[in-house]
Amino acid sequence: MKTITLILLTCACFAADEPAKTEKPKPITEFPEEATEGEIPGWGARHNPKRTGKYELDGTTMNLTVASDADMNPESNFKGPSVLVEVEGDFVAEVTLAPLPTDHSSWVGGGLLILGPQKQTARFNHAHNRSKREDDFNEVLDWACTDDGGKMRSIKLSAIKFDTTKQRILRIERRGTKLHGALSADGVSWTELYPHNIHRWPAKLRVGPFGLNMSSSPKTLQFTAFKVTPKAK
Repeated sequence: MKTITLILLTCACFAADEPAKTEKPKPITEFPEEATEGEIPGWGARHNPKRTGKYELDGTTMNLTVASDADMNPESNFKGPSVLVEVEGDFVAEVTLAPLPTDHSSWVGGGLLILGPQKQTARFNHAHNRSKREDDFNEVLDWACTDDGGKMRSIKLSAIKFDTTKQRILRIERRGTKLHGALSADGVSWTELYPHNIHRWPAKLRVGPFGLNMSSSPKTLQFTAFKVTPKAK
């Protein structure tokens, strides 16, 4: 009887000495307390239907914190958050995006988004990822637009190289039935992109900055100098 008791106590001691297992924190995929609509003064209206974005103004800078799994592809139902203003007819939209966060490996990025009433969509964004933390980032510019059937046509502009430690200025211009994109580091010298055809798009659209984040933790993007200028025909 004593032997049995001794064995049980010994087993209990071994169990107590085992290190506690730590659970990997779950990705934050939404901010439940955040509003889905409402104005961001000087910027436009929130478009945050999945509560994947948190908005903070710091002087002339808008800090947009994007939750995990916030993508901007049609199959994801556009989970990424944005700030949009309505514009009719031809226009020029510009925004300056600060250097992207670097404490991640999956895709993170931001840029300009256009949404129409019948799910017409276009986006021009810079994003990056890397396979391993010790690797260099893979940089890509994505110039995408839905066709008449609603399918997203994307042009990956990986060949365009720029200093990723500096800001980049993204521009989308509507000229009649075409959307023109352009990229600049200083607002003086611009790299023009091949235009998208939008023959059947309505006159009224919404345009503004957006963010995407496929990493396992929220990432904050910094936008400045957002402006939308209507153009007379």
